Amino acid sequence: MSQETLQLIAELERDNAALRSEVAQLRNFRTLALRDELTGLANRRSLYKRLSQEISLAARHPERHFSVAVIDVNHFKEINDTYGHAAGDETLRWMGGFLERTFRHHD
Repeated sequence: MSQETLQLIAELERDNAALRSEVAQLRNFRTLALRDELTGLANRRSLYKRLSQEISLAARHPERHFSVAVIDVNHFKEINDTYGHAAGDETLRWMGGFLERTFRHHD
C-alpha cells in the first residue's frame, strides 16, 4: 500500500475511534436524561414517557388495565435533619434498590 493510503486508513481509524467515543457519550447522556443520578431509578421524564405509552395502549385495548403507585418515605426530612444528607442519600439509594429487587423489570 502506498504511504497516502496508509495515512488515509490511519485517519479513518482515528475518526472511527472518535465517533465511537461520541456514541458512548450520547448513550450516557440518554441514560442520565431518563434516570435519577442518585438512585438509578426512572425519573419524572421517564415516568411521563412511560405513562403516555400506557395510556395510549389502554385506550386501544379497553380490557387492559394499569395502575400507578406513588411511594412516600415517611419522615424522610427527619432522616436528613438528624443524620445528615449523606444518610438521606443512602436511604434513597437503599429504597431504590429495594424497589428494583421487589418489582418486575417491566413494572
